[in-house]
Amino acid sequence: MSEAASRMITRPVQVALIVVWAVVLVGFAVFGLSRSGPTAREQVRVSAALPYAERAAGVLAAAVDPAATVLVLEGYEVVSDDCRVTAARFGERYEYALTGFTEPGQEAQLLTATARHLPKRYRAGVRGKPDERRLSADPGDFIAVRGTVDQPGRVRFTTDTGCRPGTLDAGTDRGVGPDNAPAQLRTAVTDVLAALRLPVQNWSARQLPCPNGTALWTVQASGGELPAGSSLTSSATTAGRLAQAPPVAGLAPLFAGPATLAYRLPAGDLLLRTEADPTGGPASTLRVSATSRC
Repeated sequence: MSEAASRMITRPVQVALIVVWAVVLVGFAVFGLSRSGPTAREQVRVSAALPYAERAAGVLAAAVDPAATVLVLEGYEVVSDDCRVTAARFGERYEYALTGFTEPGQEAQLLTATARHLPKRYRAGVRGKPDERRLSADPGDFIAVRGTVDQPGRVRFTTDTGCRPGTLDAGTDRGVGPDNAPAQLRTAVTDVLAALRLPVQNWSARQLPCPNGTALWTVQASGGELPAGSSLTSSATTAGRLAQAPPVAGLAPLFAGPATLAYRLPAGDLLLRTEADPTGGPASTLRVSATSRC
């Protein structure tokens, strides 16, 4: 075969190989773009980041020891509504908060146990001085998980969206209504308020996804105002009536304070909290919440 003929055969083969290689590179690029997630926090708007925060909060709740903790979902709290995403862009930042009540003195153990039960990929750790222990973890999606001791017997857990572009004009209400919550939670709240001879007002509910595919719920209702000067632990009348309430009759609270009583129930947790009158008046408002478990 002549050299000219050889070149005539080789050239089409080379062109074909180049075309095939280009197609392969484009295919890999398209596949990578379709499968890869965001590479920076500012690529995800704050509204789209909420499911990430909720998913991490559900994993966090499942890692909390139910035998040593009464857990309640507090929901979203605004960290900043004008944070700086970049030098030229502003955004918003939210935290999903959970509160864990435990025996005073056991807060550090609760943080350590929670970190130990989080997935390994979270790289969870507890650091700080013995009386200032802090949990931190990284679930991915540019969400930060934290746990701190709020006060004796009370630990605050949060999942932080970080500063993200966009606004939540409709708020953080994601369509969760108390009517959709498990009936036994609403019954527990109603029974306690009935035993205390208080009305049931202002129902609300919060929900998180559990890692096992179920849902974690907190339902809450207000019982109206308590008499001036009374508290959950100092009033003999309140204590006597509460001792007869079906959900907690015969149970000792895991955590007890003048403004808070936290009970572990067979199928969930029950929390009673009083809040001072925001106008400075002598009366306080009782709120009762019941929380399921993952």
